[in-house]
Amino acid sequence: MKKYFWIAIMVLFITGCSSQKVKPKVHYVEEIKGITMKIKDGTLNKDGATIIINDTNGERTYAYSDEFSLEMKKDNDWETLEETGNECPVKPRLYYVDAEGYLELNQNWECMYGSLKKGTYRLIKSTYLTSNEEDKKYFAVEFALE
Repeated sequence: MKKYFWIAIMVLFITGCSSQKVKPKVHYVEEIKGITMKIKDGTLNKDGATIIINDTNGERTYAYSDEFSLEMKKDNDWETLEETGNECPVKPRLYYVDAEGYLELNQNWECMYGSLKKGTYRLIKSTYLTSNEEDKKYFAVEFALE
């Protein structure tokens, strides 16, 4: 009987240790010369926001898409938010800034992440040069929900 007790304890211990969640990858966010992103005034809410990208680098043409990810600040570290698992429609389109270097995109995260709670977040976008998609760079805008 003692033998089965210790086997059960070992199984519970091993199962408990192996079921720990692995943190999703946090993107390396960088500053890209001449490119900034901000939240458009009056558009931020728990389900989405409109972002404004200003690209005035003047040297290269960067491409942007509807894709994004969200991270939440916890204990001074960024953690990728867990996705809902819903099939969320994403337009496979590329966008470019206009002649003044301006691009406005609506980012709705309710489907992919659900409604956000109070906290500090960052929305991460990727961009790349149109001649080399493998040269993706990630940049972000931070925001707080009260």
